[in-house]
Amino acid sequence: MVDIRDVRKMSDEDILNAIEDNRAEMYQPAPSKGQRRTQERKPALAEPSRSGAFEDGALTAAGRQRAEGELAMANTRRRLVGRVVSNKMEKTVVVAIERRKMHRVYKKIVVSTKKVMAHDESNEIQEGSVVRIVESKPLSKNKRWAVEAVLETPELIESSSAEA
Repeated sequence: MVDIRDVRKMSDEDILNAIEDNRAEMYQPAPSKGQRRTQERKPALAEPSRSGAFEDGALTAAGRQRAEGELAMANTRRRLVGRVVSNKMEKTVVVAIERRKMHRVYKKIVVSTKKVMAHDESNEIQEGSVVRIVESKPLSKNKRWAVEAVLETPELIESSSAEA
Protein backbone atom coordinates (compact mmCIF):
# COMPACT_ATOMS: atom_id res chain seq x y z
CA MET A 1 0.00 0.00 0.00
CA VAL A 2 1.12 3.51 -0.75
CA ASP A 3 1.04 6.18 1.93
CA ILE A 4 -0.96 9.36 1.17
CA ARG A 5 2.13 11.51 1.73
CA ASP A 6 3.99 9.54 -0.92
CA VAL A 7 1.15 9.98 -3.43
CA ARG A 8 1.54 13.78 -3.36
CA LYS A 9 5.17 13.42 -4.44
CA MET A 10 4.51 10.78 -7.15
CA SER A 11 3.91 11.43 -10.81
CA ASP A 12 0.76 10.29 -12.62
CA GLU A 13 2.51 7.26 -14.11
CA ASP A 14 3.84 6.14 -10.72
CA ILE A 15 0.33 6.44 -9.22
CA LEU A 16 -1.19 4.32 -12.00
CA ASN A 17 1.54 1.66 -11.55
CA ALA A 18 0.93 1.59 -7.78
CA ILE A 19 -2.81 1.13 -8.37
CA GLU A 20 -2.17 -1.77 -10.76
CA ASP A 21 0.18 -3.42 -8.29
CA ASN A 22 -2.40 -3.11 -5.50
CA ARG A 23 -5.13 -4.54 -7.76
CA ALA A 24 -2.93 -7.50 -8.62
CA GLU A 25 -2.33 -8.18 -4.91
CA MET A 26 -5.95 -7.72 -3.81
CA TYR A 27 -7.81 -9.48 -6.60
CA GLN A 28 -6.01 -12.76 -7.07
CA PRO A 29 -8.08 -15.43 -8.83
CA ALA A 30 -9.44 -18.27 -6.71
CA PRO A 31 -7.35 -21.45 -6.85
CA SER A 32 -8.67 -24.18 -9.11
CA LYS A 33 -9.97 -27.46 -7.66
CA GLY A 34 -6.68 -29.22 -8.25
CA GLN A 35 -4.72 -26.49 -6.47
CA ARG A 36 -7.06 -26.58 -3.47
CA ARG A 37 -6.42 -30.28 -2.91
CA THR A 38 -2.68 -29.90 -3.13
CA GLN A 39 -2.54 -27.22 -0.46
CA GLU A 40 -1.09 -28.44 2.82
CA ARG A 41 -3.64 -29.29 5.46
CA LYS A 42 -2.97 -28.55 9.09
CA PRO A 43 -3.08 -31.64 11.27
CA ALA A 44 -6.09 -31.78 13.59
CA LEU A 45 -5.37 -30.99 17.21
CA ALA A 46 -5.23 -34.05 19.40
CA GLU A 47 -8.19 -34.39 21.72
CA PRO A 48 -8.44 -36.64 24.74
CA SER A 49 -10.89 -39.50 24.79
CA ARG A 50 -13.55 -39.82 27.49
CA SER A 51 -11.07 -41.61 29.73
CA GLY A 52 -8.76 -38.57 29.64
CA ALA A 53 -6.07 -40.17 27.46
CA PHE A 54 -4.70 -38.87 24.18
CA GLU A 55 -4.02 -41.25 21.28
CA ASP A 56 -0.28 -41.20 22.02
CA GLY A 57 -0.94 -42.41 25.58
CA ALA A 58 -0.44 -39.10 27.40
CA LEU A 59 -2.99 -38.29 30.09
CA THR A 60 -4.72 -35.02 30.86
CA ALA A 61 -4.66 -33.79 34.47
CA ALA A 62 -8.18 -35.11 35.12
CA GLY A 63 -7.32 -38.40 33.41
CA ARG A 64 -4.21 -38.73 35.56
CA GLN A 65 -6.24 -38.12 38.74
CA ARG A 66 -8.91 -40.59 37.64
CA ALA A 67 -6.24 -43.21 36.91
CA GLU A 68 -4.72 -42.67 40.34
CA GLY A 69 -8.13 -42.91 41.99
CA GLU A 70 -8.17 -39.34 43.33
CA LEU A 71 -11.09 -38.10 41.26
CA ALA A 72 -14.20 -40.22 41.33
CA MET A 73 -16.60 -37.73 39.76
CA ALA A 74 -16.73 -34.02 39.04
CA ASN A 75 -18.73 -32.20 41.72
CA THR A 76 -20.70 -29.64 39.71
CA ARG A 77 -23.66 -29.28 42.05
CA ARG A 78 -25.02 -25.79 42.70
CA ARG A 79 -24.14 -24.18 46.00
CA LEU A 80 -26.04 -21.24 47.50
CA VAL A 81 -25.65 -19.21 50.68
CA GLY A 82 -28.69 -18.21 52.73
CA ARG A 83 -30.04 -17.53 56.20
CA VAL A 84 -32.04 -20.09 58.21
CA VAL A 85 -35.52 -18.69 58.89
CA SER A 86 -37.10 -21.79 60.45
CA ASN A 87 -35.84 -24.94 62.17
CA LYS A 88 -39.11 -26.23 63.61
CA MET A 89 -39.10 -29.48 61.58
CA GLU A 90 -37.14 -32.65 62.27
CA LYS A 91 -33.81 -32.67 60.37
CA THR A 92 -35.06 -29.91 58.05
CA VAL A 93 -34.38 -26.19 57.96
CA VAL A 94 -35.97 -23.51 55.81
CA VAL A 95 -33.31 -21.33 54.20
CA ALA A 96 -34.08 -17.92 52.68
CA ILE A 97 -31.87 -17.21 49.68
CA GLU A 98 -31.64 -13.52 48.87
CA ARG A 99 -30.78 -12.45 45.34
CA ARG A 100 -29.95 -8.86 44.48
CA LYS A 101 -30.23 -7.80 40.85
CA MET A 102 -30.15 -4.43 39.19
CA HIS A 103 -33.32 -3.54 37.29
CA ARG A 104 -32.62 -3.27 33.57
CA VAL A 105 -34.54 -0.05 33.03
CA TYR A 106 -34.62 1.75 36.38
CA LYS A 107 -31.14 0.69 37.60
CA LYS A 108 -32.48 0.09 41.10
CA ILE A 109 -31.32 -2.90 43.14
CA VAL A 110 -34.25 -5.33 43.38
CA VAL A 111 -34.12 -7.88 46.18
CA SER A 112 -35.90 -11.19 45.61
CA THR A 113 -36.09 -13.89 48.29
CA LYS A 114 -36.75 -17.57 47.75
CA LYS A 115 -37.29 -20.04 50.58
CA VAL A 116 -36.07 -23.61 50.16
CA MET A 117 -36.13 -26.58 52.48
CA ALA A 118 -32.74 -28.13 53.20
CA HIS A 119 -31.75 -31.33 54.99
CA ASP A 120 -29.97 -30.81 58.33
CA GLU A 121 -28.55 -34.15 59.46
CA SER A 122 -27.33 -32.87 62.85
CA ASN A 123 -30.66 -31.16 63.62
CA GLU A 124 -28.73 -28.48 65.58
CA ILE A 125 -28.68 -25.48 63.23
CA GLN A 126 -30.33 -22.46 64.84
CA GLU A 127 -32.56 -19.82 63.34
CA GLY A 128 -30.57 -16.88 62.02
CA SER A 129 -27.52 -18.96 61.05
CA VAL A 130 -25.93 -18.32 57.68
CA VAL A 131 -25.45 -21.64 55.86
CA ARG A 132 -24.18 -22.95 52.53
CA ILE A 133 -26.57 -25.41 50.91
CA VAL A 134 -25.84 -27.78 48.06
CA GLU A 135 -28.11 -29.49 45.53
CA SER A 136 -29.00 -33.08 46.32
CA LYS A 137 -31.33 -35.79 45.13
CA PRO A 138 -34.98 -35.32 46.15
CA LEU A 139 -35.22 -36.24 49.83
CA SER A 140 -38.95 -35.57 50.21
CA LYS A 141 -41.78 -33.77 48.43
CA ASN A 142 -40.19 -30.32 48.89
CA LYS A 143 -36.60 -31.06 49.97
CA ARG A 144 -33.94 -30.95 47.22
CA TRP A 145 -31.09 -29.28 49.11
CA ALA A 146 -28.75 -30.29 51.93
CA VAL A 147 -26.83 -28.10 54.37
CA GLU A 148 -23.15 -28.33 53.51
CA ALA A 149 -21.63 -25.93 56.06
CA VAL A 150 -22.61 -23.44 58.73
CA LEU A 151 -20.83 -20.17 57.90
CA GLU A 152 -22.10 -18.00 60.80
CA THR A 153 -24.10 -18.73 63.92
CA PRO A 154 -26.49 -16.29 65.67
CA GLU A 155 -24.17 -15.94 68.73
CA LEU A 156 -21.40 -14.59 66.53
CA ILE A 157 -23.78 -12.21 64.80
CA GLU A 158 -25.18 -10.83 68.11
CA SER A 159 -21.73 -10.40 69.71
CA SER A 160 -20.32 -8.58 66.67
CA SER A 161 -23.31 -6.19 66.55
CA ALA A 162 -23.03 -5.48 70.27
CA GLU A 163 -19.35 -4.48 69.90
CA ALA A 164 -20.08 -2.02 67.10
